[in-house]
Amino acid sequence: MEFFYLDNWHAYMGSFPMYYMGIYAYGADVSTPEGRAQRLARYDGVEMIGFLVGTVISPYAFEATGYYGIYIIRVVMVVLALAYWFKYIKTPEELGLVKSKMEKDTSEKNAHGDETVKRKVTMSTSVVESF
Repeated sequence: MEFFYLDNWHAYMGSFPMYYMGIYAYGADVSTPEGRAQRLARYDGVEMIGFLVGTVISPYAFEATGYYGIYIIRVVMVVLALAYWFKYIKTPEELGLVKSKMEKDTSEKNAHGDETVKRKVTMSTSVVESF
């Protein structure tokens, strides 16, 4: 019967392992190798601070609003988080960090190892050249 309440819906979708995998994968995609550790540490730090603040505030919020108030606060916070995500979080493609899958830059090197020619190769060109 508990299944119909969708109480464990997040567990069926992967729960915290999927959450952390998504956060760390995004952080790795949008950072340089030199700044990656700092960026991922910031993600962990913000999460820890949020957990601490939520733990301190929650008894007072529950006492002031009750079960319905806490539920409404949670729904509002989730909606605000989603709105922030859609408005401000950019994909690596939007940030210009990842080239399109259909095109890539290649460079040819001469006998001394210097780059001599740069050209744009599209998927159709590379397929034709492979035959």
